[in-house]
Amino acid sequence: MPSSRATSPSLALAVAVCALVNLAPVLLALTNVLPSYDAEVHMFFGDHYLRGWLDPWEPRWYGGFWVYSYPPLAHQLVAAFGAVLGIEAAYAVVTLGAAVLLTVGVWRLTLEMAGRSAAGWAALLAGVLPGAWATLYMWGQIPNVLSLGLALTATSYLVAYVRAGTPWALAAWAGLAGASTAAHHLTGMIAMPMLAAAALVGTMTTPASAPGRVRATRAGAALACGALASAATVVPFAWWLQTARIAQAPVSHPSRSNIFYDDDRLFEFCLGLWGIPLIALAFGLRQAIRARPLRPFVALVALWGVIALGPAITPLPRLMFGSLASWLTYERFALWATALLLVPFGAGFAELGTRRAAVLLFAACLASSALMAGLHRLRGVEAPDPEPASLRQATGWLEADGRDGWRYLTLGLGLNRSIRLSRLTHAPSLDGGYLTARRDLLISRTGANVLDSAALGSAADLGFVRVVLRF
Repeated sequence: MPSSRATSPSLALAVAVCALVNLAPVLLALTNVLPSYDAEVHMFFGDHYLRGWLDPWEPRWYGGFWVYSYPPLAHQLVAAFGAVLGIEAAYAVVTLGAAVLLTVGVWRLTLEMAGRSAAGWAALLAGVLPGAWATLYMWGQIPNVLSLGLALTATSYLVAYVRAGTPWALAAWAGLAGASTAAHHLTGMIAMPMLAAAALVGTMTTPASAPGRVRATRAGAALACGALASAATVVPFAWWLQTARIAQAPVSHPSRSNIFYDDDRLFEFCLGLWGIPLIALAFGLRQAIRARPLRPFVALVALWGVIALGPAITPLPRLMFGSLASWLTYERFALWATALLLVPFGAGFAELGTRRAAVLLFAACLASSALMAGLHRLRGVEAPDPEPASLRQATGWLEADGRDGWRYLTLGLGLNRSIRLSRLTHAPSLDGGYLTARRDLLISRTGANVLDSAALGSAADLGFVRVVLRF
């Protein structure tokens, strides 16, 4: 009787499946059938680099701001592809590339820590990871996923260098560590050091051909190289932080609220981000406890999982990050945790899995991911047409008769449409989509959100806009 145990997928198969299943939401986002919250923001930044690759000043939002305030890599990739494809298509290409890179990163790290068979299963599930789909297609945060994929890949080369000492592995680790930080500063400066520490603990506590002292020396040298590479990418950001940043009052974010008082957030967190991946833990936990190199990863998953609850539930964010805890968004910790969870999952499934279990897990994750990606459409989030007549008319009006020299403000146009309008025109706006970069003291110190939405808010919101316009 033939065995029901499933043969481990190859990297090529995992990448092909990832690209295939992610193609539909990418195309739906490209045609604005499934718009995400921040996609237009990242297209705006990509448009900036397309207009002037080396220009650090962007005059179209907030009366002008420094683009150094946001990590550049994802936006520069959008600009590079945008020179040939156009910004919207380029954004879709980079989104798909980020999804594929996450699959490769999970495969590489699992390969180093648990072997080739485990790597195939982990990579297959990475392509339908609900947290990644929510981040890409619901929240539009391609820098987070791109940076995480780079961090996982970088860590795999760190482990390879510590074990074998090959110079190319050291170069790959340092280069990818710098690229991860350039794609998203917080992922590079928070997630990657923790990830590297967990991988090194797992590596240093297992037998190897190289003596422990040699591996410790390699680890120290590699960490220094990675730190230097990452630091080099944040020099412009550090300059902005020290010399040009205006103190901002924290703007409220759902991830900092108590999920147990919000049914929608509880659904997103417990089912969308954690529900199906937790099934993977059942396959991986037993193997992780038995395999010493994987134990630090399980501990790190638990740490990130607790932090993901947010400061309204646990004091851990404030203890670890201080005042930064009021600015962080916490769904990213759930993304990091569930992606790392795939490493022990792969190890456990390689030992216990069957074809039927593989199909069921993959289908469940795909269904959960599709639900998360479409959740904001069910809530009625705006879906602008690719070229709505109103935006064409507004762009033409702003560009005519010298009006592009005046600052303007939209009210009630909608977040996506207002940001798209700012991308299509040269005229500067009082508003914008990246609140950290605001330079107006009146707006930045009140904790006000996007001014365009004030028209849909309370009388007090409109009153505040009137005050802003007087100044």
